[in-house]
Amino acid sequence: MICWKLKLLFLILSTIMPYISSFPSSPSQFRTRQTDWRDRREQTTPVLNKILNELEKQSNWTQQRIFLSKCRDQNVTPKGLKVSVPKGIMNRDEERRFKRECELEMIRKTIKRLYAKQQNSGEKLAQMKLELRNKFRMSGSWIEHTLKWLWKKPIDKEKT
Repeated sequence: MICWKLKLLFLILSTIMPYISSFPSSPSQFRTRQTDWRDRREQTTPVLNKILNELEKQSNWTQQRIFLSKCRDQNVTPKGLKVSVPKGIMNRDEERRFKRECELEMIRKTIKRLYAKQQNSGEKLAQMKLELRNKFRMSGSWIEHTLKWLWKKPIDKEKT
């Protein structure tokens, strides 16, 4: 009689156990979610490095643009943008005026180019944010928090 009951119990347990084991317990489920997020976070590292690189470029371009704007406002030409006019083409006053106009035009064009580079960089940053959101399924708040943290790095570099 006991043997018969044990066989019945074994039969019942062998049919029920696969169903019970298919439902994960909450600690293992939490561990899976946590490792999944860590894996996604590690996979975002190359994208975050690209974002940091773009932010550093933007910071440099901003500094250059500010410097050139101050030079333009104070009628000073940086050494790298000085223009030389061949001698003997015009009289001395015309040469100076022509040289000054050319230098101002160079400064204006350089400022415009820097501004365009910053705009293109902003578009690249937006594409990388979308990539983080769509490809790696990172939340919007995580992306914004990470960008604020990354933005501090180029600023700290400028101070040193």
